[in-house]
Amino acid sequence: MWIAAKEKERLRLEAYDTWRKLTPEEEVQWRQGKIKATPCAMILNRKRDETYKARLVVLGNRWNNCGDSNVYASVVSQVGNRATLVHAVREGMHVIPFDIGNAFIRASMGDLKVAVTIPWNFRNGKDQLDSGRRMLLKALYGLPISPRLWAKTFGKDLIGLGWTECISEPGVWRKFDKNQKIIAYLTVYVDDCVLAAKDVATANAEVDIINKMHPLSRIPCIPSKKGGFTFDL
Repeated sequence: MWIAAKEKERLRLEAYDTWRKLTPEEEVQWRQGKIKATPCAMILNRKRDETYKARLVVLGNRWNNCGDSNVYASVVSQVGNRATLVHAVREGMHVIPFDIGNAFIRASMGDLKVAVTIPWNFRNGKDQLDSGRRMLLKALYGLPISPRLWAKTFGKDLIGLGWTECISEPGVWRKFDKNQKIIAYLTVYVDDCVLAAKDVATANAEVDIINKMHPLSRIPCIPSKKGGFTFDL
């Protein structure tokens, strides 16, 4: 089960072109000490639903950031999330919680250069001289700048889909109809999201639109004894 989880993670990272090999010039710079490769590690986790998960992460505490030191990424606050859900329930909106899978590797590194050393089983097995040094093309978990890169990517995509972020409460997004009436809310906490819309059809349609851009998993909502629903993000 662990081996299958690790293989799934490897294939996913390769599918998203997460990194590239260093160029000959970059290899020379590495030997001269001008480029330092940050090591990676495999995190194995047995989740609450008994599934096995493997995730490759950068050892961010060893990353020597020589560029922009701003790693802040806004997420919805507990107060903002609660207020949005209370308002959605009061308005009789339909709620769909969902999780965006492997969110960080959907964000490009842009002009930021970060070299890493990947584990031996992620390297080219036919190349005995493969050093495992790679230049990241996509943000990887564990790297301090990754949440910011993902937040900027997802925020730009949501704006393109017609969403507007609340100025007074970052992480809370709203969608308006042509009469400037709110038809849906979306709260974003990194890759955990809750969407509430005026009816079931609108909620499903909005989730499907986001899913086409960033594949996601819907979180099951379980009826509670008090008449509401519970879900676990």
